[in-house]
Amino acid sequence: MGLIPNSYVAVDLVQSSIGWDQVDDLKAVVRWLDVNAVSGSAVLVEERFYGWTMFSLKRANTDVKVFFYLTDYLRQSALEKALTEGFRSIYLLWFANASLGSFQEVYSQNTVSVYGY
Repeated sequence: MGLIPNSYVAVDLVQSSIGWDQVDDLKAVVRWLDVNAVSGSAVLVEERFYGWTMFSLKRANTDVKVFFYLTDYLRQSALEKALTEGFRSIYLLWFANASLGSFQEVYSQNTVSVYGY
């Protein structure tokens, strides 16, 4: 099995998978999800947000299932998997002010937003 290149893994422990100016924004939207996500919902998390989400989302994989996906173009696969598993309340963490088809922005903190399906 070949390796999938990942451009979002930090080279060392003093780097981050996201810009330092986005860290507080991401933590704020994850806190919002902890309080406001529908019980039994799913959240789609791209690789650069995954570590921060798992570290900060207290409800991760207990009350809110986290679907990890590699790079932007695999988002649809993660959505299809969540729908196949029966989830009807699905959230997506992504950059603010994006046009994402069936996803609508439900909460935003400067550079990062939560979108609902």
